[in-house]
Amino acid sequence: MVCGLVAGCGSSKSDTSASSDASASSSSSSTTTSAAKKSYNLNTMTWGSGAYPLEEIVRFDQYACKLYGMNMDIANNEFTADKVVSQLENQLAAKPDGTLLMVIASTTFEPCVSDVEAANIPYAFDSNFPDSDLLDQCENSKLCQGGVSADPVAMGKQMAEYALQDGNKTAIITAAAIGDYSHDNRIKGFTETFEAGGGKVLQVAHSSDPSEGVAKTNDLITAQPDADCVYAPGGDYFAAALSVKESRNLTMKIYGTDIDPSNISAIESGEANAMNGGQTIVGSIAISLIINALDGHPIKGSDGKPVFFNNLKPYVITKDNAKAYKAAYDSGVSFLGDENYNKLLYRNNPDVTVDTYNEVLENFQKNADAIAQAAVK
Repeated sequence: MVCGLVAGCGSSKSDTSASSDASASSSSSSTTTSAAKKSYNLNTMTWGSGAYPLEEIVRFDQYACKLYGMNMDIANNEFTADKVVSQLENQLAAKPDGTLLMVIASTTFEPCVSDVEAANIPYAFDSNFPDSDLLDQCENSKLCQGGVSADPVAMGKQMAEYALQDGNKTAIITAAAIGDYSHDNRIKGFTETFEAGGGKVLQVAHSSDPSEGVAKTNDLITAQPDADCVYAPGGDYFAAALSVKESRNLTMKIYGTDIDPSNISAIESGEANAMNGGQTIVGSIAISLIINALDGHPIKGSDGKPVFFNNLKPYVITKDNAKAYKAAYDSGVSFLGDENYNKLLYRNNPDVTVDTYNEVLENFQKNADAIAQAAVK
């Protein structure tokens, strides 16, 4: 069952029986009490180091594990698709209690799922979900516990709406290499929405890694000098677009996804226009799905299947709230909060249901805005 950003979660949103499925477990109350005290060994991966959003994902994963009393082994894939699978196989050989799959390269979904299924390890997805055929298999697996995402198509759509509201008619896009699940889908959402609103995406430039961002963006702007705006579906490429704009003294508007706090000042000053984010939190939320299952209380939809939540509502930083968000980032506050983390864990909240997850995810932007505003008071 997939919970959508707009449509919600079908029957699970209103059906309070779509909850932590205690009937799926034969654990006695004494077993549950024992499990609630247990610290599990979990594993996950990061696509690479050095890129701020990826570092944030790791930070939040570690934060949730520390809060929950879990151990987490994190493999660095070094921006290499082959290492996604080989490093996962090494981690699975150590027989972890649960696996959080943070898959960036689309081609590695199938082998990763195959390996974790063969190892008989409960797992959940962080940020990105497989395509429909593999997703159907996962929904019918006793090991899969679903996943949590901020719909990347919706994130691109949201930025296209801001670009259209600002009067832009033409756009260019600077992004990571083709095959990056998040970037590909953010580009899709931006392009479809921008062009449906009367705009035109003139060209898309792809970089094999962030180090190429400035050169590729410069070449892109040289090829399309009259574009009204640029969309960057990643923080590194937002920074690249900003660098090129400043060096060439351009007036082109800049929109992006994947907030890097180093870029917030540019939004505050008006050098850039808007950026959405918050999706780096979703893996730390998905960890609770694994723990709940290991404790004997898996979260299931009303159809008895694992739930793939893709309804986290991202926050948007504009000139109006940039000062507040900069203060919040500088203070290092969590935009989710321990209360919401604990609300999702059966150990701490025996009443947790699918509805609890929906509430936390759909209120995320509102809560983050309030936390940011509080940071400047």
